[in-house]
Amino acid sequence: MKQKTILKSLKIITIIYCLIYTSGCSANKTNDLNLSNVKTTEIINHYSNGNIKEQGQFTYGKREGKFVFYYENGGIEVEENYTNGQLNGRLLEYYENGQVTSEGYWENGEREGKFVYYYEDGKVSSESHWENGKQEGKANLYYKNGKLETTINWKNGAMEGPFIVYHKNGLTKQTGNLINSKQNGETLEYYSDGRLKTKTIYKDGDIISEEKGEEDK
Repeated sequence: MKQKTILKSLKIITIIYCLIYTSGCSANKTNDLNLSNVKTTEIINHYSNGNIKEQGQFTYGKREGKFVFYYENGGIEVEENYTNGQLNGRLLEYYENGQVTSEGYWENGEREGKFVYYYEDGKVSSESHWENGKQEGKANLYYKNGKLETTINWKNGAMEGPFIVYHKNGLTKQTGNLINSKQNGETLEYYSDGRLKTKTIYKDGDIISEEKGEEDK
């Protein structure tokens, strides 16, 4: 069976939530130190211009407490918290202009609770919920104008159930159903004026049948 590429916004929301960094700002991060016999060691790394790059504390070679990573211009890039070498507590990431990029909570090295991502102007770009490191419940993706772009459901880390994608004008662009992140059943796609564009039947991500609606004006 031929396959039809799942709508771009569904790919985007999958990338956002499946490829969220798992350990903060890894590009600037010092690896855990071979200091298992040293109770407490504070580290401060600097850029070549003298500004602080990374600041935090190791206890017996593992990250402990608050770590802060900075841009070369001195602005904060990431704030994260550790317990016994694992992410625990609130994690904040910032744009260079100081606006928050993302915020969420970690528990024993796993994402837990609500995660929110922002555009550089401060508007919300996406919202998701996590339980024991896996995405659960409703997730929303927004256009830069603040209007809802996609709403989708997750279960045990996979996209599950009905989804809706909207045009920028707020009218429905696509509706369908997902089982284990694959399209199943009827998917309807609409033009921005509300007219039906296509009706496609899927089974496990494969197209079973496809009917065209009205021609584009």
